[in-house]
Amino acid sequence: MSKTIIKVTPKDLDLSSRVLKSGESKLSDVVYDLLRDNYRLADSHPFFRLATGNADAAEISLVSFTMPTGMMGVLKYFGQGAKTANAFNFVTWRLIRNGTPFADYGNLTGQVGSISNPKPVTERINGGDVIEIKVVAAVGGPYEVYSMLEGWYWPI
Repeated sequence: MSKTIIKVTPKDLDLSSRVLKSGESKLSDVVYDLLRDNYRLADSHPFFRLATGNADAAEISLVSFTMPTGMMGVLKYFGQGAKTANAFNFVTWRLIRNGTPFADYGNLTGQVGSISNPKPVTERINGGDVIEIKVVAAVGGPYEVYSMLEGWYWPI
Protein backbone atom coordinates (compact mmCIF):
# COMPACT_ATOMS: atom_id res chain seq x y z
CA MET A 1 0.00 0.00 0.00
CA SER A 2 1.42 3.34 -1.00
CA LYS A 3 1.00 6.27 1.35
CA THR A 4 1.89 9.88 0.78
CA ILE A 5 3.54 11.37 3.84
CA ILE A 6 3.99 15.10 4.00
CA LYS A 7 6.64 16.01 6.54
CA VAL A 8 6.18 19.26 8.41
CA THR A 9 7.98 20.96 11.24
CA PRO A 10 6.23 22.76 14.11
CA LYS A 11 7.18 26.07 12.43
CA ASP A 12 5.20 24.98 9.36
CA LEU A 13 2.02 24.71 11.41
CA ASP A 14 0.24 28.03 11.71
CA LEU A 15 -1.53 27.64 15.03
CA SER A 16 -1.92 31.35 15.72
CA SER A 17 -5.57 31.41 14.66
CA ARG A 18 -6.41 27.93 15.99
CA VAL A 19 -8.90 27.86 18.87
CA LEU A 20 -8.94 24.86 21.20
CA LYS A 21 -11.98 22.67 20.63
CA SER A 22 -13.95 20.98 23.35
CA GLY A 23 -11.79 18.19 24.79
CA GLU A 24 -8.51 19.76 23.69
CA SER A 25 -6.52 20.85 26.68
CA LYS A 26 -3.12 21.76 25.29
CA LEU A 27 -1.11 22.36 22.17
CA SER A 28 -0.31 18.64 21.80
CA ASP A 29 -4.06 18.01 21.31
CA VAL A 30 -4.11 20.58 18.51
CA VAL A 31 -1.02 19.10 16.89
CA TYR A 32 -2.58 15.63 17.10
CA ASP A 33 -5.71 16.87 15.33
CA LEU A 34 -3.60 18.30 12.52
CA LEU A 35 -1.36 15.24 12.20
CA ARG A 36 -3.82 12.38 12.62
CA ASP A 37 -4.26 11.83 8.90
CA ASN A 38 -1.26 11.57 6.57
CA TYR A 39 0.84 14.36 8.01
CA ARG A 40 3.95 13.68 10.07
CA LEU A 41 6.28 15.95 11.95
CA ALA A 42 9.82 15.92 10.56
CA ASP A 43 11.08 14.43 13.85
CA SER A 44 8.42 11.72 14.06
CA HIS A 45 9.22 8.02 14.25
CA PRO A 46 7.26 5.39 12.32
CA PHE A 47 6.41 2.06 13.92
CA PHE A 48 5.33 -1.18 12.29
CA ARG A 49 4.69 -4.42 14.16
CA LEU A 50 3.85 -7.70 12.43
CA ALA A 51 3.52 -11.09 14.10
CA THR A 52 2.20 -14.55 13.42
CA GLY A 53 0.91 -17.09 15.88
CA ASN A 54 -1.58 -19.85 16.53
CA ALA A 55 -5.08 -19.04 17.74
CA ASP A 56 -6.80 -21.66 19.87
CA ALA A 57 -9.02 -21.73 22.97
CA ALA A 58 -6.56 -19.70 25.08
CA GLU A 59 -6.45 -15.99 24.19
CA ILE A 60 -2.95 -14.79 23.25
CA SER A 61 -1.41 -11.39 22.64
CA LEU A 62 -0.36 -11.74 19.03
CA VAL A 63 1.32 -8.37 18.51
CA SER A 64 1.91 -5.34 20.72
CA PHE A 65 3.46 -1.88 20.75
CA THR A 66 4.30 0.26 23.79
CA MET A 67 4.41 4.01 23.22
CA PRO A 68 7.65 5.38 24.67
CA THR A 69 7.30 7.75 27.62
CA GLY A 70 7.51 11.40 26.57
CA MET A 71 6.01 10.67 23.18
CA MET A 72 2.55 10.80 21.65
CA GLY A 73 1.39 9.43 18.36
CA VAL A 74 -1.24 7.86 16.23
CA LEU A 75 -2.14 4.26 15.50
CA LYS A 76 -2.99 4.63 11.85
CA TYR A 77 -3.52 1.09 10.51
CA PHE A 78 -4.58 -2.36 11.66
CA GLY A 79 -4.39 -5.52 9.57
CA GLN A 80 -5.08 -9.19 10.17
CA GLY A 81 -5.31 -12.45 8.33
CA ALA A 82 -5.17 -16.21 8.52
CA LYS A 83 -3.48 -19.00 6.62
CA THR A 84 -6.88 -20.47 5.71
CA ALA A 85 -10.17 -18.69 5.04
CA ASN A 86 -11.93 -21.17 7.36
CA ALA A 87 -10.14 -19.60 10.36
CA PHE A 88 -12.26 -16.45 9.98
CA ASN A 89 -15.29 -18.52 10.98
CA PHE A 90 -13.79 -19.29 14.40
CA VAL A 91 -11.12 -16.72 15.33
CA THR A 92 -11.87 -13.45 17.13
CA TRP A 93 -9.43 -10.52 17.05
CA ARG A 94 -9.43 -7.76 19.68
CA LEU A 95 -7.58 -4.45 19.30
CA ILE A 96 -6.80 -3.30 22.84
CA ARG A 97 -5.28 -0.27 24.58
CA ASN A 98 -4.06 -0.81 28.17
CA GLY A 99 -6.38 -3.81 28.59
CA THR A 100 -9.50 -2.10 27.20
CA PRO A 101 -10.77 -2.79 23.67
CA PHE A 102 -10.96 0.11 21.25
CA ALA A 103 -14.54 1.03 20.36
CA ASP A 104 -15.65 -1.03 17.36
CA TYR A 105 -12.56 -3.28 17.57
CA GLY A 106 -13.26 -5.39 20.64
CA ASN A 107 -14.84 -8.42 19.03
CA LEU A 108 -13.80 -8.75 15.38
CA THR A 109 -14.75 -11.82 13.41
CA GLY A 110 -13.99 -11.96 9.74
CA GLN A 111 -11.37 -9.93 7.97
CA VAL A 112 -11.57 -6.15 8.34
CA GLY A 113 -8.12 -5.23 7.05
CA SER A 114 -5.25 -7.18 5.57
CA ILE A 115 -1.49 -6.64 5.69
CA SER A 116 -1.45 -5.38 2.09
CA ASN A 117 -4.64 -3.32 2.53
CA PRO A 118 -4.91 -2.45 6.23
CA LYS A 119 -7.94 -0.91 7.91
CA PRO A 120 -7.47 2.79 8.78
CA VAL A 121 -7.89 3.18 12.55
CA THR A 122 -6.54 6.66 13.42
CA GLU A 123 -6.43 6.44 17.21
CA ARG A 124 -4.34 8.68 19.46
CA ILE A 125 -1.69 6.94 21.58
CA ASN A 126 -0.14 8.56 24.66
CA GLY A 127 3.22 7.83 26.26
CA GLY A 128 3.14 4.53 28.16
CA ASP A 129 0.06 3.17 26.34
CA VAL A 130 0.27 -0.50 25.39
CA ILE A 131 -1.52 -1.41 22.17
CA GLU A 132 -2.18 -5.11 21.56
CA ILE A 133 -3.97 -7.39 19.17
CA LYS A 134 -5.29 -10.44 20.98
CA VAL A 135 -6.73 -13.52 19.29
CA VAL A 136 -8.76 -16.51 20.44
CA ALA A 137 -10.47 -19.36 18.60
CA ALA A 138 -14.00 -20.28 19.66
CA VAL A 139 -13.85 -23.77 18.13
CA GLY A 140 -11.03 -26.03 17.04
CA GLY A 141 -7.62 -24.75 16.27
CA PRO A 142 -4.91 -24.03 16.28
CA TYR A 143 -5.36 -21.64 13.36
CA GLU A 144 -2.32 -19.88 11.95
CA VAL A 145 -3.05 -16.13 12.07
CA TYR A 146 -1.18 -12.86 11.68
CA SER A 147 -1.72 -9.21 12.54
CA MET A 148 -0.05 -5.85 12.13
CA LEU A 149 -0.05 -2.40 13.71
CA GLU A 150 1.30 0.72 12.01
CA GLY A 151 1.57 4.37 12.94
CA TRP A 152 3.99 7.01 14.07
CA TYR A 153 4.93 9.02 17.15
CA TRP A 154 6.76 12.20 18.05
CA PRO A 155 8.22 13.93 21.12
CA ILE A 156 5.92 16.14 23.18
